[in-house]
This record gives sequence, C-alpha cells and structure tokens, in this order.
Amino acid sequence: MEPRLSWYAETGKLSLTPGHVRQPAADFEQALGIVQTPQNAARCFGCHMTGERPGVHCANCHGAGAGHPAAKTIRRDRSVAACATCHRSPAREYASKMPEVEDPLSVRFAPVGLLVSQCYVKSGGKFTCVSCHDPHVNAAAPAAYDRVCQGCHTRPAKAACPRQPACATCHMPKSTPIPYLTFTDHRIR
Repeated sequence: MEPRLSWYAETGKLSLTPGHVRQPAADFEQALGIVQTPQNAARCFGCHMTGERPGVHCANCHGAGAGHPAAKTIRRDRSVAACATCHRSPAREYASKMPEVEDPLSVRFAPVGLLVSQCYVKSGGKFTCVSCHDPHVNAAAPAAYDRVCQGCHTRPAKAACPRQPACATCHMPKSTPIPYLTFTDHRIR
C-alpha cells in the first residue's frame, strides 16, 4: 500500500503524497492510501531496496553477482535507459520539445528533459546521465556540473555569459510542480 501521507523534510511535517487526492476518503482503506498491485509494489521495491537491504546498492544497476568483478557493467551509451529504470521515464511519450510546458510534473522524471535537451540531441546520444553524475557518489556541487558545461561550451572572454560559471543554475532551473518537492529540470536550455 502506498501511504496517503508522506513525511517532508522541508516542512518537518506529514502532507499528502503526490498522486493522492485532497478529499475525504470513502472508507478506512482509502484513508490509509492506495493499494498497489504486486507488479507495482515490486517496481517500487526494485528501486528503493536491493534484496533485503533498503536503499540503492551495486546490484540495482550492475545486476546480481557473487562479487564486484562478476557483476555486469552498464555501457555508457545506455546509461539514460539504465538510469530511467529508477529515475523514471513515464509510460507516455511527450510530443513537445518542451515537456515541462506540456506537463509541469514531467520535471520529476530527469530522463524526459534530458532526452530532448540540445546537449543530448547534438551529441548523438553520447551526452548521458553519467556525463555529469557519478552514480557512485551523491550529487556533486554545482561547480562540478558547470565544469562539464565549460568542457564543451567555450567562448571568447568578451562573449562569455555574465553569470559564468553558474551554468546549471540558469540553464537547468529548479521547479516545484508539487508542494514541498523541488526538482532540477534536465531539459538543458
């Protein structure tokens, strides 16, 4: 069962879980949350647990293996699809090259924006999630992302952006499409 209420660190309080309606529940079961199918529950736990251990571990991305050398590796050119396993690509396709305009909630799904960004498109798919994110460490400081941008986008000093080196701050704005949850829009402008 997906609980009707979630804990939000930003407020230090419980509030409605995304996807649940803000109206009185028809019965006790509905008041608790949304009953999930076994397939959907398996999908949730597939990302949020590794075997019996909560959280993300090697096997989530590399597959089960007796030891680290035996684990399969992820090919760099498939990392968007691999990352989308947990960071979700919604079932539907977005017609727009600006998916956040078509559906503001699409910013929850980093692959949606990345796949239509000019950095991804112009690279022929070589610019992927791992171009900026090291999956073995937590999110990097903004300066690390800016260095990635400047590795490809070099300009003469007189034509440089006045906000440089804060590339990601402007070109990947943060969005709050759902109360208490802020996401980085990965459609790099």
